Amino acid sequence: MEQIIIIRRDGSRVPLQNRGTTTRISSAKQKVELLGADTVDITVQSPFPQAYEIGDRIEIFGRRYTLNVLPKVKKESAYNFQYDLQFEGVQYDLARASYDVTIDTTGVDVQGDSLTGDLRRFMQVLIANISRIFPGKWVLGSCPDTDTKTLTFGDSDNCLSVLQNVCDEYGLEFEIIQSANGVCTINITNVGKTFPFTFKYGKG
Repeated sequence: MEQIIIIRRDGSRVPLQNRGTTTRISSAKQKVELLGADTVDITVQSPFPQAYEIGDRIEIFGRRYTLNVLPKVKKESAYNFQYDLQFEGVQYDLARASYDVTIDTTGVDVQGDSLTGDLRRFMQVLIANISRIFPGKWVLGSCPDTDTKTLTFGDSDNCLSVLQNVCDEYGLEFEIIQSANGVCTINITNVGKTFPFTFKYGKG
């Protein structure tokens, strides 16, 4: 299995596998769903206790994944520790910011919890909300013109759930592009590709 390097918050780099301490990766699975999960689950086994911290991150296929929850630890014997780690994609950062429709995020005095606008308007409010938590780290890329709608948001809504729900409302999809400087661009589009082939079913 290819070596996976953990990058600590202080910038230090630690390999998950270590032959010297016979620490090894017993399984690693990436799960990417359209408008859904984006995680990497890794199981590490070692004869010695390991230290993993919130904020540790890895890079897989050019994408950054972060440890947002401490791993599950199982002591199978005196010299066999198992760690189940789940690293989450950058889209989960959006779940850390609530989706508020206030004058601070919309620029107007909104009455109640409803907001009227097109898709670009909803996305601009989303960027304003996530920028409260991660200033300068999220931008809106491509966004199609859409009809105007009135949508209602609640206290439990966060930027990730709103992004998923708004895309579903308009029948669209989103992708997040990560740049080398850490800025994430949200593109609203049909992410799937259309191939120029015609298939016919029938005799011959």
